Amino acid sequence: VKPFALPTVRALAPRFGGDSLFYLSSRGTGDGLWRYQDGKGHEIWRGTDGRLLEPPAISLDGQRVAFVLRNNGKLRLHQLTADGAGLQAVADTLDVQGTACWSPDAKWIVTGGSDAQGAGLFKIPVDGGAPVRLVTGPAQDPVWSPDGNLIAYAGASVGPYAPLLATRPDGTPV
Repeated sequence: VKPFALPTVRALAPRFGGDSLFYLSSRGTGDGLWRYQDGKGHEIWRGTDGRLLEPPAISLDGQRVAFVLRNNGKLRLHQLTADGAGLQAVADTLDVQGTACWSPDAKWIVTGGSDAQGAGLFKIPVDGGAPVRLVTGPAQDPVWSPDGNLIAYAGASVGPYAPLLATRPDGTPV
């Protein structure tokens, strides 16, 4: 085992994507997003532009990143390219809860949150379009299986525990 020689004092919530390591760190107020590749670290989202509240979701190829920012009191999902360009809001109608996850084909992002009909698990088309409700009820921190056939997520918390639940990408319960 050998440590990464990162340019920051701390590194939180590390995630791999493609040939890069992404992590949260700060240069003052609020955590920003850093990308470590080829022995060099670059801040691709500054915490002063909006503090990141959850670990980032990285597409498998490492080319796109999704993360949560607070806008007008709501938690909104955003995406940008791995070099920090092209920031855009994704699914403005959702108040996101927990982390997000990319589909293996990078065409969808799945996340828990709430819309006008209440809490649920949503699959969001990356190239635009309305979120698709997969599950009704509390859902957070989903993980998409590598083969794309299953989405596991945490259900409603009961004390310190939350059930591990799963659904198919079409919303069929497992």
